[in-house]
Amino acid sequence: YGVLPDERPKAIRRLLKKIKSRVHDFCEAASDCCPRYLEPFRTLYPGAKHKTHYARQAKPSGFGELKYGAFDPLFAINHTLAMLRANVNRLNRRTWCTTKKRACLMAHLAIYIESHNRYVLSLLAAKDEPLALA
Repeated sequence: YGVLPDERPKAIRRLLKKIKSRVHDFCEAASDCCPRYLEPFRTLYPGAKHKTHYARQAKPSGFGELKYGAFDPLFAINHTLAMLRANVNRLNRRTWCTTKKRACLMAHLAIYIESHNRYVLSLLAAKDEPLALA
């Protein structure tokens, strides 16, 4: 397919603009150390703080979800994205399955999200645990 255009800078800016009305001017954001986040965040949220965190080293096979060291504030999002890559074959880094149209990827993600949420809710129902919404 050749070299594809890098749409990440535009997507980051678009996301930050989209959530701006719901975010306090003096919020505190956390991200990994990717340099792409800093400039758009400083521009759109001049009074906010932006903290960066290095990803922690994973333990050997069989303990992949456990990390060396203490609390990892990015664990939840990194785990969620790893689950997406593992369960939505189009997102796997080395695959023959590709998405040519954004709408098709969005439809595939909607199916995965629905399936995943039904599974999680069924586990909670089986344990008679209340659903805690964050």
